[in-house]
Amino acid sequence: MSLFKARDWWAAVLGEGDEFNQVCLCVGDVDNSGSGHDKIVVGSYMGMLRPSPAHSQLLEVQLRDPVIQVEVGKFVSCSDLLHLAVLHPRKLSVYSISGTAGNVEHWVQYQLKRVYEHNLQRTACNMTSGTFGGVTGNTSHEQLKHLTSRQVESYRYETLAVATDAETRQDAEQHSRTADWTLVLGEQALDLSVTSFSPSSSSIFVCGKRNLYCLKDNGHIRFMKKLEYKPSCFLPYSSVSEGTTNTLVSNHNNMLLVYQDVTLKQMFQPPHRDLKSVVVTLSNEGHLQCSYMGTDPSFFSTPKVDAREQDYSQIDTEMKSLQRVIRQATRTQAGRTRTDEDLTVTATVSTNMDCTSVNTHTHTHTHKQTH
Repeated sequence: MSLFKARDWWAAVLGEGDEFNQVCLCVGDVDNSGSGHDKIVVGSYMGMLRPSPAHSQLLEVQLRDPVIQVEVGKFVSCSDLLHLAVLHPRKLSVYSISGTAGNVEHWVQYQLKRVYEHNLQRTACNMTSGTFGGVTGNTSHEQLKHLTSRQVESYRYETLAVATDAETRQDAEQHSRTADWTLVLGEQALDLSVTSFSPSSSSIFVCGKRNLYCLKDNGHIRFMKKLEYKPSCFLPYSSVSEGTTNTLVSNHNNMLLVYQDVTLKQMFQPPHRDLKSVVVTLSNEGHLQCSYMGTDPSFFSTPKVDAREQDYSQIDTEMKSLQRVIRQATRTQAGRTRTDEDLTVTATVSTNMDCTSVNTHTHTHTHKQTH
């Protein structure tokens, strides 16, 4: 069992009777405050959108459509600011969140403004974003999706753009079927994530029902980890070891497991102070929690022992004395002898007694032992 455990720092319950999934949560400086503090963005199937830092809430917006997934990134080509992408069943919307100082000191009013949206031809399941194709700065969109055929497909942005501009539905479907690469998983993909921890290459992580995949940007498998449990969600992040990636995986037993590539490093179970890094978790019932990895403090203090200098000559003399006693006892035990001396006692009954009398002869032995 790992010494490290997840310690509660802050927690809140969102909504009542609302529903969430593993990708309804994202973290980032979505309002571009520049303070270095990230905000927590939570969406729900009821269409509620809640961007907030810990301990407070920026705003709460009721959208018309259910929220399937939320992501923070540079989704506007003409801006270096972070924006919020919200995936609905039939459309993708990109919003900006900004704060305006109010009349009251230390009070800021936040607003959610829609920048643009894309209508989808099919019902969406999830999405991912990243710097594909060597693009730096702004995030280019590529769609990786898992289908009923249990495979991952990658489409270039140009292909999707041509399909969108197609005049007929038949031409759009023809263009949309032109995948850059396809990988058959053989199982349902629960979540997708694209990481670019190295400037030279990016990785595509796929969390399946029984396996964790790490793919190159060309669709080739970099490594695969077979899981002995059913995962609920995962989060890749940078590792302290060069050339490796850490992945935080959660399962349905409320356990969090930390992998370095395919090696399990830590496992702990989530149960107040300023922290630079925390683990943000969201349950299906809307329990939002910030935890940090720590250990139980020990209140037991070892009593002080009076230190004294050791007299090694005295210890040596005492050791030799004990060895002599042991050798003497061993020789005595081996040379021990036994001498038996018998003492016989005889009793005779007179013949003049009546007939009911019985002659008795007693023979007694005693043993005397000498050393």
